[in-house]
Amino acid sequence: MTKTIIIEGVEYETELHTDMNEISKIVIPEGWRLMTLAEFLNIYNNHFELFNWETDKYADEIVQQPIKDSEKEYPYWNVWFLRLGGDGRSELVGDDRDLDCNYRVRGVRFCRDVKK
Repeated sequence: MTKTIIIEGVEYETELHTDMNEISKIVIPEGWRLMTLAEFLNIYNNHFELFNWETDKYADEIVQQPIKDSEKEYPYWNVWFLRLGGDGRSELVGDDRDLDCNYRVRGVRFCRDVKK
């Protein structure tokens, strides 16, 4: 079973599904969804230590497509970041990260809204 944590009313998986390392292999389980870009940035900025990013020099994370005009053709967005050094700082790398079915990624994690 995948480890999860609840942050601000959303349950997040803390580890990646590395078997889903190609866009065509991503299968979102029933009741789960991809993170939004805003959720990813909140977690990265405020809860970094709770996820498995500490050992990665280069890391990418799949989120929902944040650009409305592209969401039908490219439903996934790849947040790509580069570790700058031992102080834990990272930099988002800006390039075309709309994903087609043949792109390879590290994996994917899912989240779901917690019912009250």
